[in-house]
Amino acid sequence: MNQSPTGYLELGWAFAKIGLFTFGGGYAMIPIIDNLCVKQKQWLTAEEMAQTIIIAESTPGPIAINCATYVGFKQRGWLGATVTSFGICLPSFLIIYAIALCFQDFLQYKLIAAAFTGVSIAVGLLVLQAGIKMAAKIKASPLGYLIMFSAFAALGLGELKLAAISSSWTMLGAVVLSLAYYVLSGTARAEALQQQAITKKPAEQPQAGEEKL
Repeated sequence: MNQSPTGYLELGWAFAKIGLFTFGGGYAMIPIIDNLCVKQKQWLTAEEMAQTIIIAESTPGPIAINCATYVGFKQRGWLGATVTSFGICLPSFLIIYAIALCFQDFLQYKLIAAAFTGVSIAVGLLVLQAGIKMAAKIKASPLGYLIMFSAFAALGLGELKLAAISSSWTMLGAVVLSLAYYVLSGTARAEALQQQAITKKPAEQPQAGEEKL
């Protein structure tokens, strides 16, 4: 991973390009952010990027902005977080503001309507790519696959209006299931005992040549 400090201008410009050229919102931006931060700039490792996505999804706010904020903070502290957050938001704000000025006539142009039809298809593929990447990073364990397929089934029932299940409840259920397994399997107790063994100070031994009192 790149350890040298990154300039504020480079941080802001990198995320401004993501905000300018990525359609489809936060989930469609995930593959672009992953490619930038892990492969191109090496600001994060693949494992750190996966954890960043999880944290960004679990906290309030758009996932893409949360990811940008974290990357900026990790590189240059609070000012870096401000630069990356501002950078990824500014292009979208300016574009939406320009569209809002003439929104009534915007979609009446057949050329623009046809372009948005293609964009909507590409957005779906980008979101699918993000889902596949996140699924591939799941640890190969029965619990991981159980949570993944259970969440998929729950969201499917919610979309089909067969049950009042939202994405928030699905995520909460995944958290509860994971924590329950962590506690009931004995993993929590084993890790606590291991941590106690590490932090426990060994009995002090008299140094060589030191007289015993």
